[in-house]
Amino acid sequence: MDESERQATQLLMAELAGDTQQAILDEAAGRVSGGSVRNPKGFLRGLIKRAIGGEFVATGYAQAQAERRAGRAPQGASAAAERPAARSVPPSSPRTAEPSIAEPSTTSPEEAQAAREQCLRSLGLWPSAGKNPLSGH
Repeated sequence: MDESERQATQLLMAELAGDTQQAILDEAAGRVSGGSVRNPKGFLRGLIKRAIGGEFVATGYAQAQAERRAGRAPQGASAAAERPAARSVPPSSPRTAEPSIAEPSTTSPEEAQAAREQCLRSLGLWPSAGKNPLSGH
């Protein structure tokens, strides 16, 4: 993915809540690593568009990828991969200046960012030079 495609993808994802972004990346990484995706860039864009439209549903691929990322062996990974619609992610509204009340998280912001970077790298969407494309600089 070239720099302009990467930036466009990141701009689209910036409209979504962090948990939705992570679910999209987990779904994409899980499907790509499972070998069921021929066009990772197009697949990722499709997931983002569905999430923006409120139609994204994470499947067992996303759950298995999240468990791998957390360092746990996926529970029933083969069964989970065959079973779509493991959970639905509610539609996200664009971010506002008002703070929202979120449920407590066991994942630190640094761990979440590292997980996003790892998923983007596995999809070929993160530059290997270590430059942070999300910083906008």
